[in-house]
Parts: sequence; structure tokens; C-alpha cells
Amino acid sequence: MAEVLWSQPENRDYDGFLARLEGAHLERLEAMGVEYRPLSGPHPWQLRPGVAGWKRDYDAEQRIAAG
Repeated sequence: MAEVLWSQPENRDYDGFLARLEGAHLERLEAMGVEYRPLSGPHPWQLRPGVAGWKRDYDAEQRIAAG
């Protein structure tokens, strides 16, 4: 998101952004205790049982919440 919002279209460099992210930024997030989704995929506790990936199923969530 940052690469898209903070960079002009002609200056966007996703590979460079990814290198900066992997090179230092994710380590800073880890050191600060920030919860983030690793590039390799979500941690087990970041998964929502019974919900396969995106897109959220709001109807199912309402049924679960209603009990």
C-alpha cells in the first residue's frame, strides 16, 4: 500500500520495496511487537477457522455471532 500511495506511478519499484521490507522493516516491526502478516503467509493464529481466505463472509459471521 505504501509503495502505491507514496510513490509516483513512474517511480514505483515493487522489487526495491520488497527488498527494503525484508531487509530491515519487518525486523523493526518484530522488535516493536507489532502484529503483522509475514510475507510467507499468515501465522496459525491469524487464520480464521472455517473461513477460506478473502473475501469475508459477513452472513456466516452474523450466524456465528448469533449463536
